[in-house]
Order: sequence, then C-alpha cells, then structure tokens
Amino acid sequence: MDLKTTIQELLNEAAKETAIINKELRHLPSGTLQIWKQDGYTRFVQSYKRKQQVWRKGMGKNKALIYGLARKTFLKQLLNRIRHNMELLKNTQKDLLPVDTDAILADLPKHFSFLPEEAFFGLFKGDIHPSEDIFLPLQEIALWLEYETPKEWGIKPYRVNSFHSEEKRIIMPDGLPVRSKSEATIIERYRHFGIPFHYDELLTAEGRRISPDLRGARRDGKLIWHEHFGLMDDPVYRRKADEKLEFLKSLGIVPWDNMIITYERPEGGINIKLVDELLKDMYML
Repeated sequence: MDLKTTIQELLNEAAKETAIINKELRHLPSGTLQIWKQDGYTRFVQSYKRKQQVWRKGMGKNKALIYGLARKTFLKQLLNRIRHNMELLKNTQKDLLPVDTDAILADLPKHFSFLPEEAFFGLFKGDIHPSEDIFLPLQEIALWLEYETPKEWGIKPYRVNSFHSEEKRIIMPDGLPVRSKSEATIIERYRHFGIPFHYDELLTAEGRRISPDLRGARRDGKLIWHEHFGLMDDPVYRRKADEKLEFLKSLGIVPWDNMIITYERPEGGINIKLVDELLKDMYML
C-alpha cells in the first residue's frame, strides 16, 4: 500500500471521529467551565453568552453539569488537534511523489532509457570492475544540461582523452596542457567570454570513443561542440576530419545548430576576430 492510500485512510478515519465528536458536543451543556479558588474553596462556574453579554452562574455541587462541561472542554481540544492533523495530512498527501515502478522509470535521466528494465531490479551481484568499457548508443552525448547549471557543469571533473597525450606540449597558465597555440588561443577566448567548457573530453557514442576539441555550455543549458582543424592540406588528416564530421552529423551535432568549426590559416594561426564572432553568435553573447 502506498503512502497516499494510507494517508487517505487516516483522513477517512479522522472524518468519522470528527462527526462522532460533533454529535456528542451538540448534546452537552451550553457554555464553558471555569474553576476558581477562593477563600480555600473551589468554585465551579458556568460561563456562557446571551445577547452579546457574558453571563456566569455558579454550579454548586452539580456534578453532572461540571463533568458535562469538563467533557466538552476535552472534546473541543481533541477536535482542534484532529483538524490540525488532518490539514497536515492533506498537505503531505498533496506533495507526495508516486513510488510505483513506471513513475520512477519515467523520472530517470533520459539516457537511462537505453537500459533494459532488468538492470534496475534485483540485488546487484556483478563485477564492479569490468575489464572492458560498456558502450551504449549515445552514451554521455547529452546535448542539453538537465540537472546542473552551465557553471556547475564547467567545473565538475570529467574524463580527459589520454590518446597521444604526449602531443599536448603547450601548457596554459592554469596548467592545462593543449596540443597547439591555436587551441590555446581558442581556450583563452572561451575564458574571456566566461563560457564554461571541457577540453578534449573523452566521450562514447554508438560504441565509439570520441573527443571534441572543446565542448561549451550556453546559458540556456545547450551544449555546443567546437572542432578545430589544422592540417587540412594533408589528405589523410582531411579524410579523418570529414569522417568525424559525418559521424557527429549522425548524432545530431551540426554547424547550423550546435557546433562551431574553425580552421588553421595556411600561414599558421587562427583568425581571432572570426573566432570571437562565432562564439558570440553560437553562445548568444
């Protein structure tokens, strides 16, 4: 039985008890009981309103009347507490989240939908140190941030591509190693505009490892890929670049929506003014 059902049953019981108490109150004496100590004696007084005035009348030793008003005071206190608790239960019932399987699966991050339902049920008895990576379609290639701000995403740890790490010979002032002066310049422009980014992050998609040169987060949470190509006069390099762009296109990563492409100039270096214009346009600065 879920909590909502349990709370509703409690509310139903409280409503029944409230009706019983109200019925009894209608048959009890009018007014309220006041008890005074005076000259060593205890006085019992019945206080009630009549024509907008408060009247008090001594009850002497009328035990039935005294006990009737005492019972009335007790029941009113009980009724107030029941009503208070019912209000709390109603508010709690309204804010409760469903705990059924379908509701939980529907609220999981969308990329969990690639897993079969059996992954979520039963005790885990597997090896938590698998010898091979497990690849799933579009694993980690989220194109929008769902549960964090761009700033939070930008500073969180991420896996860096270690392939040919020896080529990262240029060290940025903060210690970040990069492959070329052009990449260093691009990173400086990202920092100049305050754009959160990941450099050479290791991701997986469709069973392949892939690393964007940079991936930045726009203010609205959209993730923008940035690929910088240098040796386009080299046929082998150009073929690999074209293959990468085609693969990214199959993932929905395209220059007219969520990707920036920059190129090395034939004489070397990059056009910083053009880079700035591309960043301002894509990141809506």
